[in-house]
Amino acid sequence: MKKVGEFFACFLPLLGFLAIQVGVAMIGGIVKSVSLAMQGVTNADALEEALLGSDYLMKITIASQLVCFIIFLIFYRVIFKIKKPESPAKVFSATSPLLIIVLFVAVEAITSSILIKVSVLIPDLMQQYAEMIEKSGLADMTVLSTIATLVLAPLGEELAFRGMTLNLAGKFTKKFWIANIIQAAMFGIAHMNIVQGTYAFVLGLVLGFIYKKYNSLYATMIAHLAFNFSGTYLVGLLFGTEDDVPIIRWIVVLAAATVICAFAFVAVLRDKKTFEREPMYMKRIHFREEMPAAYAAAGVPVNTTPVNTTDTFNNNGQL
Repeated sequence: MKKVGEFFACFLPLLGFLAIQVGVAMIGGIVKSVSLAMQGVTNADALEEALLGSDYLMKITIASQLVCFIIFLIFYRVIFKIKKPESPAKVFSATSPLLIIVLFVAVEAITSSILIKVSVLIPDLMQQYAEMIEKSGLADMTVLSTIATLVLAPLGEELAFRGMTLNLAGKFTKKFWIANIIQAAMFGIAHMNIVQGTYAFVLGLVLGFIYKKYNSLYATMIAHLAFNFSGTYLVGLLFGTEDDVPIIRWIVVLAAATVICAFAFVAVLRDKKTFEREPMYMKRIHFREEMPAAYAAAGVPVNTTPVNTTDTFNNNGQL
């Protein structure tokens, strides 16, 4: 029964994430409707246009993302007992952020290349996805959309899925690949459409690897930001703005992105900084084991049973 409870606990961040979005949308809709009614706007078509406009929807997105960030930050710090965030200098080498950025810019270029061909094979599905993005205001590249995609999405979503879900899944299973699939699946479902959900699942797997590698949400937030930045601002430069991308250009971009991705991935694997860094809770355990006489002299009970610190795949409690 304990394992069953730990498994279903993995769903809680997703449910909270969706509940916040629905709740903010409902409250925002009520406030907007009342405001319009006070201005004398009661026509059903006018109300629908106001509530489904891209500008209004973007404001709702910003509000829900901000609420998600605040709530998940509080829960993350309380559940995993984090007193203060760790200094990024303890997480990265000097080149680590650059390696992460290059890797995820390349990953996004590969993703966009695949989506271009999917749009040819399944045009109706991709058309629905494009219309959804356009209606949401995310395609407008305004100040608000930039804040939503490059700031709030990486912060809130990384706390919810790599911070909360992956760590909760780590309590259910000590096999990282299973826990990683669980959190990536939740991340995909959270996007609530087939196209975005599918590539979000794959992206979630890679982000989970980055979290495991660097033991920190700083790394996944940088990676998430790089992916979104590339998708928002660099795709047009790589493929142009025409619907029909020349096959030669498509092949060159895909090949270059694949090579860069492979080299960046290997470089991340070889980044030695994280191998020298221990989770803080392991350091406390080691300190206690190495100084039993000092604890005994101070009257503190000492557990001399060896502690296995290698059965966890991450260090719960590092921002």
